[in-house]
Amino acid sequence: RWWKHGEGLELLTQEQAVADLAGFRDKYQRIHLASKGSASNPWILVGCGAGGTLAAWARRAHPQRFIGAIASSPMLQPALQNPTVDEQAAAALGEACVA
Repeated sequence: RWWKHGEGLELLTQEQAVADLAGFRDKYQRIHLASKGSASNPWILVGCGAGGTLAAWARRAHPQRFIGAIASSPMLQPALQNPTVDEQAAAALGEACVA
């Protein structure tokens, strides 16, 4: 796994995750739905925990792409709600992750 060597960790951000989700939606829409005559479909995101957090952030950042989000148990401010998240991630990923 690439993250064991610390390469690309700068891409593991909330902003990048939201951008990736928006990019996935656009590509899926273009490749799979537009070819069936549907140029634009409403998308509703659903997630629990971290997935719920991503759903809420993506909806807020891209309301034109996602018309709604159902977020069950999201951590909308993870650093404030659980300050040990970074410590747990650093322990799991090793020294290459620690800044």
